[in-house]
Amino acid sequence: DLTLGGPVVTTTGNLVKTGAGNLTLTNPGANVFGTVNQGLRVNGGTLTLDGGVAGTQTNAVAGELWLGATPDVSASLVLNNTSLTTTSWLAMGRGNGSATTTLTATNSRITPANFSTGYNAGHANDSDQNITLTNTTWTNNGVTLLAESVNSTTTMVIEGTSVYNARGRFSIG
Repeated sequence: DLTLGGPVVTTTGNLVKTGAGNLTLTNPGANVFGTVNQGLRVNGGTLTLDGGVAGTQTNAVAGELWLGATPDVSASLVLNNTSLTTTSWLAMGRGNGSATTTLTATNSRITPANFSTGYNAGHANDSDQNITLTNTTWTNNGVTLLAESVNSTTTMVIEGTSVYNARGRFSIG
């Protein structure tokens, strides 16, 4: 496990989180990920974006955020008192086979351009995606595709004062 308290800014390339541990980012200001497509990938373990009590942390992803894109490797994203914005897709369980992908957000704001869960990329195995929003506002500005491919399961729990705003096409299964 590793905790970084300063800003994370990628001026070239992308940030890829691998391995079973937890990478926690606690910078109370701006984090900027990626300069090209797949600006941020969580390919294993957990990435925690924690804005602390003040909740002043912002996280901007240039391009796509892929959560759980390595076959048969589980991955998690945890948001606490923070905001997350992507300029393209937030994709969960993209071709990860029989792994479980989890996104948990508490007291946060999530604003992707598009959102997809469970695209199997030709893998025959099931994939499971779990999303829990607690007192969180999610504003999806484009397409929402939940359990996009065959044998994919997505569970979304929206609790407390949470809201999921779908501004484009919303497809389930």
